[in-house]
Amino acid sequence: MCNRRVKGFVQIACGIADLQGPFGGFEVGEVKAALRTALNIPYFSDPYVNGRLVALSYTLVTDDCLQFIKCFGSKGAKDYPATTFQVQAFLKSYADDLRRELIEAVDGAIDAKFGDLKEWFETRFGEIPDDIMPIVVAISKRLTKSEAEVRPGLVAPAPPGKPGVRKRAMTQIAADFANKRRPQKSWKDILAELKRNYSSDPVIQEMTPEKVRGAWRRTYGDKRKSGFQG
Repeated sequence: MCNRRVKGFVQIACGIADLQGPFGGFEVGEVKAALRTALNIPYFSDPYVNGRLVALSYTLVTDDCLQFIKCFGSKGAKDYPATTFQVQAFLKSYADDLRRELIEAVDGAIDAKFGDLKEWFETRFGEIPDDIMPIVVAISKRLTKSEAEVRPGLVAPAPPGKPGVRKRAMTQIAADFANKRRPQKSWKDILAELKRNYSSDPVIQEMTPEKVRGAWRRTYGDKRKSGFQG
């Protein structure tokens, strides 16, 4: 329960953890990123200010009470692989929002635009940590499959000669992963870490340092173009 005894401070709470601090003037997303470890804030949690759901872009003011609430728990999780459980729990809680806010916005083209899905997650929950990215990819696959079953013809196959949806998505992930580690690490070391983090993904496992470098250059380097092309 939030209290407001400290004048000029904002109350932050997540589960049983809470604190008060001079966060007035900061955006909710900035606070979430800064306190994620200290308050054990789950990535998949929604921010409520004074009992009202807000966006990460909301600017806090004096005496606000900010709470982070995760809409799904871990009951029964031991019966499922961790990623599988998180995907199922996420879709049960957020699929309607995602379909309404994203799929309609891009006219059903979610399968062709992994970047749009990634942007939706980052707008809703913040920058995607490396340990959460496999879950985002799995959610993308499940959601696209579900939409294809519900609305036949929605998911079109990749054009001949061009990489499929999953390959484009994983190539983008590799580029983002490398960008967080350059120039401190070599391409060889980046690839080794990438393969450890995505040990079960065939696209990542087939990559070479040159492919990771090429993906990075097309997105962030001297070959950057408008829109990522896998």
